[in-house]
Amino acid sequence: MVIIWRGYDEIPQHHVEFDFSSGYRNRGPVPTKTAAKTRKRLSDAEKKQRAEQRAFTARIRTTFTNAGFTFLPTGGIERQFGKKVGELDQVFLFENIVLICEDTILLKPRDHLKNKAMLFSEIDSNRDEFLTWLRDTFKERLSDADTFDPARYEIFYLYFSKTDVVLTEDDADLFAPTRVVRPATLAYLHKMAQNIKRSARTDIFRFLGLSSSRIGARTRGLPTRRFRPRSFTQMTTPDCATECASCRS
Repeated sequence: MVIIWRGYDEIPQHHVEFDFSSGYRNRGPVPTKTAAKTRKRLSDAEKKQRAEQRAFTARIRTTFTNAGFTFLPTGGIERQFGKKVGELDQVFLFENIVLICEDTILLKPRDHLKNKAMLFSEIDSNRDEFLTWLRDTFKERLSDADTFDPARYEIFYLYFSKTDVVLTEDDADLFAPTRVVRPATLAYLHKMAQNIKRSARTDIFRFLGLSSSRIGARTRGLPTRRFRPRSFTQMTTPDCATECASCRS
């Protein structure tokens, strides 16, 4: 039996093959290693900003997953929707209810909102194509119960900003079909999802303006609970400018 050993001789530019039956044989130049790419070091301010963004995104995710929605990790997947290329931060699904969510911690998010509203408009104009992409891309996360006739799906385009976005009446048409979720509203829904978990869907559906007949494949009543803060109606209206004390975190 011949045993082959490969190693380096005294000359670093060459490697050799050792055959115990015949000795060393020169095997030519050593392959050069590709220089490792150097990463740009983030400043303390950049690290803090990234941590803040991750925490805000996670806050939105736990709000909906605690309420029983299925999380679809669309972040980082860039593709063409209609005539516009972009990516979606997060998508959540409960039966036939689809929530497309975008979030930002920008202090002045108006331009960012405008860009995302254009992307949402393209998705809204190509609903069937979008739903097919969701089913094909995340089929391992979806069950047969998540498959409805395309016309049965209710799609909402939600924009979460950590700071309040000042909008005028004309902005409603400019940013359609986007619905801006105010920080106070997110604070309330997050609090409910922490405390009562899946029962918080009642509040989410109420905020979205969904009646029971529009949820799922058949008509059924929404779950009810005895306690509902008096400030809920105020918090989910466009006129609310501040958070109530029970929802601050």
